[in-house]
Amino acid sequence: MDEIISLFQIHQEEEPFVGGKAAGLARLARAKLPVPSGFVLLEAVHRRLKGQSLRDDPRLIEQLRRAYRDLGEGSVAVRSSARSEDSDAVSFAGQQVTTLNVTDFEALLQAIERCWNSLASDRAKAYRRQHGLPEEPAMAVLVQRMIPAEVSGVLFTRAPDGRGMLVEAAWGLGEPVVSGRVTPDRFRLDAVTGAIVERCLVDKPNMLTASGESVVPPERRSIACLNDEQLTALFTLGQRVEELFGTPRDVEFAFAEGQLWLLQARPITANLAQQRERLCREEIAALRAKAEPRGTVWSRFNLAEVLPTPTPMTWSILCRYFLSSKGGFGTMYRDLGFDPDPNLTEGVFDLIAGRPYCNLSRQPRLPVRDAPLEHDFAALKSNPASAMHPVARWNPWRMGVSDWLLLPWRLPRWVWLGLRIWNRRRRLLRNFARHFRDVITPPFVAAARRALDQDWSRLDETQLVSEVQTWSQRTLCDFARNSLKPTALAAWELARLERDLAEVLGNETARQRLREWLTADRSAMGPPLEKYINDLQNGKISLDDFLQRFGHRGGNEMELAAPRWREEATLPAPLFHAPFPQPGESSTAGPLSHAPFPQPGESSTAGPLSHA
Repeated sequence: MDEIISLFQIHQEEEPFVGGKAAGLARLARAKLPVPSGFVLLEAVHRRLKGQSLRDDPRLIEQLRRAYRDLGEGSVAVRSSARSEDSDAVSFAGQQVTTLNVTDFEALLQAIERCWNSLASDRAKAYRRQHGLPEEPAMAVLVQRMIPAEVSGVLFTRAPDGRGMLVEAAWGLGEPVVSGRVTPDRFRLDAVTGAIVERCLVDKPNMLTASGESVVPPERRSIACLNDEQLTALFTLGQRVEELFGTPRDVEFAFAEGQLWLLQARPITANLAQQRERLCREEIAALRAKAEPRGTVWSRFNLAEVLPTPTPMTWSILCRYFLSSKGGFGTMYRDLGFDPDPNLTEGVFDLIAGRPYCNLSRQPRLPVRDAPLEHDFAALKSNPASAMHPVARWNPWRMGVSDWLLLPWRLPRWVWLGLRIWNRRRRLLRNFARHFRDVITPPFVAAARRALDQDWSRLDETQLVSEVQTWSQRTLCDFARNSLKPTALAAWELARLERDLAEVLGNETARQRLREWLTADRSAMGPPLEKYINDLQNGKISLDDFLQRFGHRGGNEMELAAPRWREEATLPAPLFHAPFPQPGESSTAGPLSHAPFPQPGESSTAGPLSHA
């Protein structure tokens, strides 16, 4: 048997050698279902080359080059296909490495080796132990033509609750839907007729393409990403897939250029269904415990933009401390003259199903602990899109009898707080920029650079924990209380300027003009990150020079587990697919652009956590 075999040429007797994922797709392809073309590098190759590089085998390299050429070269997806993967007992979803949009042969070799290496990762080993599976000595690798998806998602031929078929989909590639990083549109289909019995459409501001994350055009954000004809095609596909395998399937699909493609069809395992049901019950119970007696609305705004799915360590160290009344966020509010509720020791965000949501019952207590501020939950529920930019309103009618009795003492204090906030804002606007630049930042940067030069691998566990605690305090409280202030002060001034302009130009025109001015010319602030990226792309500066200045940045950089550019000694390809606007050029916000955050009682469009 050849060590590389076309996906469309895999026979039933060869399925044990190509792994679970490739075997399933080969079976779908033999049934003439719309599977993208591809090839499989058999597990025997991995076993034979254990401890060696692909490049040590010139004959294999030539075979791979020929197979890649036969696919038309260009963009491919590289996925694991281990024997236990996508079986009736376990799915292994997300346990091994998948590399999308591999665009040249050298990158293909690297992606295959990453796939192999992921078999020995701690996460994969723990998953196998949890499910009582033996260690797998080798893995097959599946290489398929990349589909430039316009819409993609997941079809459950039998919904977890047993009510028909369930479709979840969003614009662009499907990886954010499968991994849970985006909230998709949801459609429920009758299991017998395919009739659409339920539609749940959401705001979809971003999508993933082969070039990276991009903004969805405003006119498409809230409309259904799948039409009735496409849903009918999915229903028919789901029926054929379930009939072929005889069991319910979790089907990944994509629509591109009018064609429906079947990307994967995993079993919906009993373990998975039971686990989802258990997790669902646990999350509902947790929400009920956190809800206020008058009801609560959780909004996925602000923090979700920069930290969609935090790891437990990030949530514990960064979010629950940094965003609490005693962390940098609450301390910044006190510095500005506000009076946060000291009982907000875990902040105003809750982790729901692994994603951060702002608890809008607690959020009004962040600026002033006992003021009658609240969100209009009825209005938010009738117009969920408004929950993306919620503004608490003054409502004295929510006060109880004891609150009214205390009003003669509280009212003077609220007036005093207002005067204190106004006075501190005026003083900070006059002096803070110079103080932050010349006094606060230099010693912090110097200490951080010394810490970077330290050999952390030499520290024992006690020393390491001590260092983490020390730097958590220094970064998430001592420095954060000041680094957040420029955003707060800018938001105040922008809100004031917008109000003044609105009196002359009207609300919409004022907002439009303000956006144009903000993107017109930033040269007075010094060269922005975008310019350095363009200079790096054009060879004007070296990668070492760039990393010396910006190496602490990275993708998903609020996540502590995410590598920084300095750690990877490289930059992700999506940064180079389109040039950034240069000073003097107008543009919409790019991936590194951010908007100011709303202060209590003032309108704006983002939040301080947009400025990670």
